[in-house]
Amino acid sequence: MREDNEAREEVEDNSGVDDESYEGSVVLESHEFNEAERDIMKGDTVGDTVYSSKWIINTLISLSKVYEKGWSSDLEDSLCMLWDMSGEKDVVKFLLENDFLNMAEFVLKVSEEPRLIEIIIGIVGNMCCDSTVLEALENKRELISIVLGLLPSDDSQTLVQVLRILQAAAWYIQRNLTSVWLTNLKECEFLGEVLTFILNSSIKDDLLMSVLYFLSTISSMESNALTDLFNVDQLIPALSESISQIMKISDEHHTRTQMKSIENWLIILSEITKRELLKFENGENDEKFNKMNEILFKILRPYIHSYNLIPLDEQISFCIHQSLDIMLMFQRNEFQINSELNWVIIQIMSVLSSAMDEYKSQIEEDPENAIKELSDYMQSYWLEILAILKRDDLSKILRLCDKEIIKELTIITNAKTSNDKIDKLTEIVSSLSL
Repeated sequence: MREDNEAREEVEDNSGVDDESYEGSVVLESHEFNEAERDIMKGDTVGDTVYSSKWIINTLISLSKVYEKGWSSDLEDSLCMLWDMSGEKDVVKFLLENDFLNMAEFVLKVSEEPRLIEIIIGIVGNMCCDSTVLEALENKRELISIVLGLLPSDDSQTLVQVLRILQAAAWYIQRNLTSVWLTNLKECEFLGEVLTFILNSSIKDDLLMSVLYFLSTISSMESNALTDLFNVDQLIPALSESISQIMKISDEHHTRTQMKSIENWLIILSEITKRELLKFENGENDEKFNKMNEILFKILRPYIHSYNLIPLDEQISFCIHQSLDIMLMFQRNEFQINSELNWVIIQIMSVLSSAMDEYKSQIEEDPENAIKELSDYMQSYWLEILAILKRDDLSKILRLCDKEIIKELTIITNAKTSNDKIDKLTEIVSSLSL
């Protein structure tokens, strides 16, 4: 969408203002008029905005005639401007009062113009940021059916706009589990299948990100929405494919956009794991399990470098937390994760240990310091896997570590755990002949 300032049209500088002098203008530039003229203009603005209500009405009239007059570049330009404007609460209210939802339903029924469909869905998506629109929309079963019917489309930009509507609906359902919206989603028999297919096959990152965002919201609900809408066994490999695509060029650093998708992916996987919906057929030889090991390694690996980890922000800390929880769940259920993956965790612990020394004064002043909190959590992880893993498995991990790292692990273990764990680590370290 174009920015609002690109959508603006200049108001003609007339000596006298009547209805015709500004009805074709998108934005009423009040500084160009005298006080009397501004008083007249106030009757044409939408709420507290500077947008012309007459211009919006004229655009809606043109839209209603698209079946007769056909699609045009002028109408496209006007609708793009309206799309930008529909981010304003007062404009949303105005559109709702002027039957835009019914008009949208009509246009989507009669038109096969891809760009028109994308814009209409985009405007509805903007409007759905307002809960009153979601309330009005949830009982418009035919319009919802048309919107959901666009999911099998191969137009990725339209699909992104459809996902924005679904995302708004998911937020609404979170606040009201009895909402008709949940029923509407469940009645769409192909919703889960189509979104799983998109995750499995799309190379459009913005589309994949939108699906992951929707899924993270659905999976976080207290209801059984996730299992009602999706076949989890089919969803697991699709999730892996999607995040692999998003991180395909992310070897040593994750962008902010990638981090948001990683966060959503971890939320989904964590919820699936907590609910014991994640099943592996052949343990460490299971392809799905090995793929998840690879992804977790790729998520965490950049943080073995202090310049990627420190200063520690909330999102990175959350993602490391979630990764640890998932890894622990695997190992508690006797699914042995890659030695390299546990090695990465130990390297991150070492980076945090160094940061604790560097930021010692700040940490002393703030017992809930993020670096200390994550460091403590990771040390607890180490102590738990020390108890869970067999000696051979621990030996494989420690062989990847240098002497200084092993020394740090020994200090942590001696300070924070029981004699049997200390003896276990001492025996393993001695066998390594370091």
